[in-house]
Amino acid sequence: MLQEHSVGCYVRNDPEVPVQRILRTLLRMKLSGEIDDIIRLYVGAEPPNEHNGKP
Repeated sequence: MLQEHSVGCYVRNDPEVPVQRILRTLLRMKLSGEIDDIIRLYVGAEPPNEHNGKP
């Protein structure tokens, strides 16, 4: 059984942490479908579609 938990992301204000590069990379991965492919790999189902309002 899968469980959903609310999580938060703490972004440190540290110049040594490449926050913008990480966020851009995650955005590119999401837009390309790579994140959805990873979810499918581990969950075995389609991730929820954020654009059509279906869970």
